[in-house]
Amino acid sequence: MSPLLLLLLAAPVLPGELPAAFVEAITVETAAEEEPAGARRASAAEVARWPDANAAEAAARLPGVVAEGELGEVDRVLLRGAEPRLVATTLDGERLPSPDGEARSAGLSLIPAALLEAVAVSTTLSADRDADAVGGTVDLLTRRVPQGGLRSVALERGADLPSRDALYGGELAWARRLLGDRLGVLAAASGESGGQRVDARAARWGDDGLERDELLDHALERDRLGGLLGLDFAPSETASVKIQGLYSRTDTHELRRRVKDDFAEGLVERELKDAARSRDLLATTARGNRLAGLSLLTLAAGYNRAGEREPDRVDTSFVYEGLDEDPSGFLLDKIGVERNANRERNLFAALDLARPLARSGRASAVLELGAKVRQKDRRRDLRLTLFRPAEPIRLADWAADAAGGSRLGPMIDPDTARRLLASLGLDGEPGLAEEAADYRANERTAAAYAQVELERGPLTLLPGLRYERTSSDYRGFELSAGGEGDGGLRPLRGERAEGHLLPMLHAALALRSGLELRAALTRGYARPDYFDLVPYRVVDTDDREIEAGNPDLRATRSWNADARLDRRWGATAAAGAGLFYRELTDFVFVRRGEVELDGAIWDSTRPENGARARLWGAELAARWQAPAAAGPWAGWGLEVSATLTRSAAWTRDGAERLPLPGQAPWAGSAALTYRRGGLAGALGLGWTDAYLAELGAARGEDLYRDVQRRLDLALSYAFASGLEWRFEARDLTDEPSRMYAGSPERRTFLERGGRSLGSGFSFRF
Repeated sequence: MSPLLLLLLAAPVLPGELPAAFVEAITVETAAEEEPAGARRASAAEVARWPDANAAEAAARLPGVVAEGELGEVDRVLLRGAEPRLVATTLDGERLPSPDGEARSAGLSLIPAALLEAVAVSTTLSADRDADAVGGTVDLLTRRVPQGGLRSVALERGADLPSRDALYGGELAWARRLLGDRLGVLAAASGESGGQRVDARAARWGDDGLERDELLDHALERDRLGGLLGLDFAPSETASVKIQGLYSRTDTHELRRRVKDDFAEGLVERELKDAARSRDLLATTARGNRLAGLSLLTLAAGYNRAGEREPDRVDTSFVYEGLDEDPSGFLLDKIGVERNANRERNLFAALDLARPLARSGRASAVLELGAKVRQKDRRRDLRLTLFRPAEPIRLADWAADAAGGSRLGPMIDPDTARRLLASLGLDGEPGLAEEAADYRANERTAAAYAQVELERGPLTLLPGLRYERTSSDYRGFELSAGGEGDGGLRPLRGERAEGHLLPMLHAALALRSGLELRAALTRGYARPDYFDLVPYRVVDTDDREIEAGNPDLRATRSWNADARLDRRWGATAAAGAGLFYRELTDFVFVRRGEVELDGAIWDSTRPENGARARLWGAELAARWQAPAAAGPWAGWGLEVSATLTRSAAWTRDGAERLPLPGQAPWAGSAALTYRRGGLAGALGLGWTDAYLAELGAARGEDLYRDVQRRLDLALSYAFASGLEWRFEARDLTDEPSRMYAGSPERRTFLERGGRSLGSGFSFRF
């Protein structure tokens, strides 16, 4: 324990000398929901003014945040050059579970933006918060009970322009404060439904040029429903409790038609995927505060769950031997039936104690202590059955009048594919390679911390120390396939325990009115993605390929240095500039290459720890709102931000230097806003430079995500009666998402989701 902490523990406590900010912790809003120092925040009004459907889109409006996803919907966030694994996503301060079968990053598309009160981004760590967040934290704050209550209803109708499918949406919210404002009750719901058309093109490159070219046509039907219930109660001036639950579910039905020209194998494949996927999230928490004498005690507990299910996926594939593509020559190759499920369950409990140590004149000190336990259980079950025909079955006999609107030529439709599967008595065999990816995982984390908040005049210091220990138990499978046949599945088990001692130091100095300097030196870590830790191993003796997990992977650890200067000019303007530096050890990358085994050369894929990495950069952000007396400029506002990042990473042997995945050299945003009388509008542009997305076996095979730009427009008019009209235009640039291998000329993927328009009314009463 540090001498400073020992001195403060020995300091006398002065009765009746509680700092005002300490007393204010006993309110309906619990201390656990307070934002960390220096957090950047988008308020409820700022979230509501944009046409954002989910939390990932709302978070991407903040400086330094980049969102990525697929099939026309963003789902994950990167923060200041840090990939999603290094970024913590929390709901009211608690880590969100992930519905994904492989990654830790949460599916933010599950959370409707309409259920959020605010989005806060913190790029520094503090001892009183979970430390598994090297890049920072995106905290989603759910709606709260306002003074005076709330009753509102909203309806919206729009259209996806590429498919001309209708889009529908609606919101309901009701909140009241009762018993002299001591009891608050909130209920809110949000829903949307509609179709979308997404076109894509994929390619694979080899040493001799293009090896495979694919055209894809996705027809999507997506329904999203979310609900929030909350209750807060303050039985006395010294106690409060808050209970809330959020549930959200997204159901997506996807018809994917694909034509694949495989130049390396000399064949053409026509494939139909018919799949219904559901993802859901349940997050429940209970928090209570009690002020006993001079000590503030906070108790918290909760249960979170996220899952993904694909109960009846059917993939039907017809193949033509040759590249001249005679439509009459396509024969049924196989029909695959999949039943897949992923699930994560989290339980947590936390205890925090805060106590003022001393107060004299302009100086004060508050000691905070706490402990937390968290239990995570994950499982993935993949079931694939392959049906192959005993006799030739021609596509031409089943695809007549069954193209289903496809722009890719002759194709079987989903109903016909299921009739074919049911009527022909095909023999099925299990897909053992997919079942080898099943796993069970159990992680237990215990944490304890101590920190002291010291205030003296314009200077605030926050030294702290946190310790976290995680023990894990992973169970996977080994499969040896090829040769005379599959060798079956053999269970494997991996266990590991890691502890991290994490010192933290924050400092804030108010230089003068409206000008503040902040600095922080912190220690953090981030565990590898779930599937990377699974002790699985698939050995293909025919193609001499090995794919394996790595239960011995170490967590990525980092030293973080941050400095920021902020300036405010009343309520009309603000600007900030910051510098940051991250020194990482044991970063995780997937090594693809060749290994020697039993005197032969095999292709190997396995996650490994790199030696070290550095990430550094700068941020600029400014906001200006014209005052009411600004003449023709009255009502106008402007917001701009830019983030510059650079990185360098070295593999374990130190022989190769490469950029960190997710590090975009430039990212920025600009928004022009207007609000005067009942009329309001916002035009927002976001852009991200190209960045490394995935490492390949060689530098020319590294996958990059190309430059991204997006332009959105929102207009509204509020009538005096409480009625408001709203118009939204999303993705006006209609710029596709692109990826390439090594250089932009070797494009590997292009996806275009298209523009959408919407209009509707809301009424508050």
